[in-house]
Amino acid sequence: MDKKLKIFWCFVTTIFLITLVVGALKGGIEEKKGMIQVNDLLVVNNNLGLLNSYSVKCKVRPYVDLNYLKMRTIYYDKYGNTLSSNNNSWSESNKIIANGDIDAYEMIGYNAGAKGALPARVEIFFTDKPDDNKTYIYKTSLNLMEE
Repeated sequence: MDKKLKIFWCFVTTIFLITLVVGALKGGIEEKKGMIQVNDLLVVNNNLGLLNSYSVKCKVRPYVDLNYLKMRTIYYDKYGNTLSSNNNSWSESNKIIANGDIDAYEMIGYNAGAKGALPARVEIFFTDKPDDNKTYIYKTSLNLMEE
């Protein structure tokens, strides 16, 4: 095989592999930006006696009218392992008018129990589709523990 042809195929293979890796890292999740603004975002420890439970609270301001809005949360330990994933942490199915503030909160997002692993990070997603966990209109991540 000609040296130039080998270089060409190495280049094509490299580009293909890079595309596969980037696609895998994205995980097929797509973001539609600019539809909502999220303010006063915090994770609270609910201190329910022996139960170490955590939940996300925030204010959401939509910039467009929405028919549905859902919050999804994923809690991770300090090693990046998933502790809890809740596809429907909070939802609003009534007509949501643009530029009005909405209080969004999950009752109990992660319950560590008496001796469970403490969450180190939580990812928060908002979507405007009831059965869609791949397309979101807002995503952020909060670190809960100091390194």
